[in-house]
Amino acid sequence: MVRSVYVAAVARCSQCNIEVAALVDASDISSTDWQNVLNFLNSIAANYNINSNCVRMAVILYSERTTVVSFQLNRYGDISSLQQGIRSLRVQGGVSANFLTALRQMRNQVFASNIVRPGASRLAFIVSDQLACNSQVVAEANNAKATGISIVGVAVTWRGSQLVTSCMRQVVTPNQYIEVPAYNQLGNNVNRAMQYLCPARASKFVARVNDPY
Repeated sequence: MVRSVYVAAVARCSQCNIEVAALVDASDISSTDWQNVLNFLNSIAANYNINSNCVRMAVILYSERTTVVSFQLNRYGDISSLQQGIRSLRVQGGVSANFLTALRQMRNQVFASNIVRPGASRLAFIVSDQLACNSQVVAEANNAKATGISIVGVAVTWRGSQLVTSCMRQVVTPNQYIEVPAYNQLGNNVNRAMQYLCPARASKFVARVNDPY
């Protein structure tokens, strides 16, 4: 019997008219782990055509101490300045908290109707090693998804998968999350994340192989 085997595409995202928001847990982690987070964000950015007429990217940092839109979608119009802006981000410290506020800022400020370009796809991705869900968090995530925002999760599971994935599954677009065992493995999982962060990629396949078994 001949069986068809498909290999998922891992090419750079070629689509335009995309707005991307990164929601990043900036609570107390080591400087090395934080650098791995920033490198991951820059690698994600490098997979897009960053310019004001194609793909724009914003970052929200949240922690126990504060939640802040570090920069809006219209802040950087090219990949070089965006990556420099990402490299300037700093850990805020404290425990992981204020995820609800980050979701609200994403929906009401980053993706505000006077900022998002007409007809643009809106994608948000979360990077965290721990999340706490309650009814308000789930309701806010559902509100965002109901407006057409796709939410992707990147769960760093070194503290234990149940500490992050149980909540992640409740807030992301169904099944659109990945688990990474440690911060130093984020760089090896950029292509996995991009499968969900490029609107046309999720169902795209580039190879078919005949398997005689």
